[in-house]
Amino acid sequence: MNEVVAISTFAILCFLAVYATRFGLKQLYVLSVFIILASNVTVGIEATMFGVSVSLGVIIYSIIYLITDIVSEFYEKNEAYKLAATNLAVQVAFWIYVFISINVQPSGGQPAYDAMVDLFGSTARITVAAFVASLGAFIDIYLYEKMKDLGWPLWVRNMLSTGIGQSLNTALFFTIALYGVIPNLVSVIMTAIIIKLAIAIADTPFIYWAKGVYVSTNKAIQSDSR
Repeated sequence: MNEVVAISTFAILCFLAVYATRFGLKQLYVLSVFIILASNVTVGIEATMFGVSVSLGVIIYSIIYLITDIVSEFYEKNEAYKLAATNLAVQVAFWIYVFISINVQPSGGQPAYDAMVDLFGSTARITVAAFVASLGAFIDIYLYEKMKDLGWPLWVRNMLSTGIGQSLNTALFFTIALYGVIPNLVSVIMTAIIIKLAIAIADTPFIYWAKGVYVSTNKAIQSDSR
């Protein structure tokens, strides 16, 4: 069942990324912000999938890289950086609100408040790790646009930029958050990187699908304007 949930979540979000491409940049921003919030909510859910333990939030967050690659491919050069900066701002605002909320004094017994504290009561170290790890998205965009300028094939740009960006994101997050806490840190990092590299490969057909949708939509718009 865990594998079904993981594959279904990945496929649905990739489909939504392609669908949003048809309607423009605003819809891609909306989907990206949704994924940021959803990944923060589900990052604490650990499950065994395909023989390894992984956070559900990792799978969801990985779609951010597909979206930034779509924006890099079809829109002006700085738009993807603006999207990454917006995602970071949303994450900062989300955690500020969460920290304020879990420090209020609730009236009476409130199971919902206790559950929220359990879910979001992470240490400052983990929070800082999440913010620093956001650098991976900016590296992904930088590499993608450099390779695009050099004329590298679309599938290479998508897989290589996403793979490197995701690997950096993973290494930074787990090193800052868990160094000295768990004995098998390198093994945990490598497992997470392998999963993210697999996702980078799996989302490649979707960026080609997005390209087809973008081209056909623009042709239709040009035809209607004549």
